[in-house]
Amino acid sequence: MSGDAARRARHQDRIAVGRIRRAHGVHGFVRFESLSGEIDHFPSMQEVELRGCGWPARRYQVESFRLGAPTLLMKLGGVDDRDAAAALTGREIWVDRRHAAPLGPDEYYLADLAGCEVRQEGRTVGTVRSVLEAGAGDVLEAVGPGGRTVLIPFRRRYVRSADVDAGVIELAGDAVVE
Repeated sequence: MSGDAARRARHQDRIAVGRIRRAHGVHGFVRFESLSGEIDHFPSMQEVELRGCGWPARRYQVESFRLGAPTLLMKLGGVDDRDAAAALTGREIWVDRRHAAPLGPDEYYLADLAGCEVRQEGRTVGTVRSVLEAGAGDVLEAVGPGGRTVLIPFRRRYVRSADVDAGVIELAGDAVVE
């Protein structure tokens, strides 16, 4: 696979932008959180896909959004009462990438780190399998030579740079990776 093909494979067509927290009211609204902290892009969404919690992914038409910090509300087609809304608690909200929050210079989505090569002082440590959410911050899960899993805190102290377009993450020289 060429470098360009690998980068395209890494940049998925759909991306997680939020998570449903709970039902709101009795008419099927759900309260959700933005994963990026940005909210201005939500009203442009006409369809979302909900994933997670052991259920198959399902697409919904968006009937309306109510965006007012700190409360973010969404009404989905076919979700017409509190019980139906409550059943969606914990699901991730996925959308076409074009509906996700716009990126600024030197910004990227954490999902785009998957597939990046991790290097330290000129040697390849592994390839990022996923980014794990941990209490103290995100952690890169990389698969090293021989299939060994390496966990790397995604912090400035350990990660010198992340070039998603080139598909390379460079670790600091003193980051401990064995």
